[in-house]
Amino acid sequence: MKGQQEKAAYAARTIRTFLDETCGPYEWDDFTSCSLRDPEVDSIRLRASSVDLPVSADGERELLALADEADRLATGNDG
Repeated sequence: MKGQQEKAAYAARTIRTFLDETCGPYEWDDFTSCSLRDPEVDSIRLRASSVDLPVSADGERELLALADEADRLATGNDG
């Protein structure tokens, strides 16, 4: 379970740093291009990578919802 929680925390953090423009120059590309071993977290990654760039207001809401989903996995809180 710890592996999933760490990967989920990484996904949430990466999505949020992308949105607030503080991620590194290749961080978003690495995140969207490299699959993650945990299928639930990789599903979040895949859905995030399908958001059109540049990010619209709808895309931003979608990414924030994905970051929240990843946070729930990272904390073990499914509700």
